[in-house]
Amino acid sequence: MTEKDTKNTSNKKKVTKKGILITAIIVGGIVGASFLIYLLPY
Repeated sequence: MTEKDTKNTSNKKKVTKKGILITAIIVGGIVGASFLIYLLPY
């Protein structure tokens, strides 16, 4: 079993609140940063 297979298996088993939270933080961070850049004058 390769590293990729192990990650895919663990991802399918662990679709937990922690994973969703991490994704939300990453997406929120990108959107938040874009919003701040949009608001701040150059």
